[in-house]
Formats: sequence, C-alpha cells, structure tokens
Amino acid sequence: MTRFTLLPIAALVLVGACADTPSAPPSFERPSLSGLAPPPRIEAKGSASFTQDGSVAGFSAASVADAACVAPPISFTAVLDGTYFQNKPGTNAWAHFTAVGGSGQGMIHETQNQQDASGILTIEGFDFHLIAWNPVLPLLSPARNAGTATGALEAEVRACGTTYSYTGEVTYSWGPITPPPCTGIC
Repeated sequence: MTRFTLLPIAALVLVGACADTPSAPPSFERPSLSGLAPPPRIEAKGSASFTQDGSVAGFSAASVADAACVAPPISFTAVLDGTYFQNKPGTNAWAHFTAVGGSGQGMIHETQNQQDASGILTIEGFDFHLIAWNPVLPLLSPARNAGTATGALEAEVRACGTTYSYTGEVTYSWGPITPPPCTGIC
C-alpha cells in the first residue's frame, strides 16, 4: 500500500523538475521572466586633460635625479575608451574607461545624491588614482542611448616619496556622438 501512495508523489516531483519554466529568479545578464532584457552597456569614448596642482614641493631637478626618481609630468592628455550604463533613468549611471595606450580601469558613478570616481589609470608609466568627479554636464541623462558628460576629475600620483594632486577636464560621450579630438599626446 505504501508503494502505491508514493508513486503519484514521485510522478509529480518528476513532472515539476522537468518543466520548461524557469524556477530561479532572473539575473542581471539574462532577460527577466517578462521578456524584457536589461539595458545594454553602450560604447563610449572621451578625453581627459590633467594639470598638476601647485608645485613639486621639496624636490629640485637635481635631487630627483640623485634619487634615481622620475617625477610625474606636470600635465598630460589621454584618450578614453570604455562603456556607459544607466539603469533606472535619472537614478544610477556608470562610466567605465581605460586610457588608450595605457592600462588600468577608471570608473565614474553618479546617483541623484552622489558623484564619485575610483580606479587607477596607468599613463606614461605612472598610476593615476582617481578620487573625485565634479560634473558640469552629469552622466545622469534623460536620453540613455546617447549623450555627453563633462566635468572635473581629480587624481593623485604617488612618486618620489610625494603625492602629486591633479585636476582635469573630462569629456565622455556615449552612443553615436563623436567625442572631441585629442589635442595633446594621445
């Protein structure tokens, strides 16, 4: 008698396990159960021009040479290549990028209440640590598929026993917009 009562239960478990409907919640990378895919990351390009803040205190050219240390450049320009992503229009936006001809990865992130930058870009052999983003035209754009953001990006370089601070102007465009050409060493 026990065998006959377990047989229908086993059959129901087998049918449920072999069903074609997903039972796990949707992930970020695949379409949701309603058939709507998450918004794609959009190819983006940009440029950055940085200038060192203040002077190189405590170092003369002779002392730098004596210490076999190379100070970072006073200014530099880089072409940026990366992606743009915005979820929930007007709420969260990210720009991920690397310097063309360099390495590392930087990120700018914006919400309605906060803007920040992080990451390390290696340019001309120096590691530029991104520390702040102050937008003029923010990443949070009503048009998610194309746009341009501009603003001030702050970075630091540690070399020769000193931390050098940099501020720069960044223009970052996504979608079918062509970014401005690089005007320095690219």
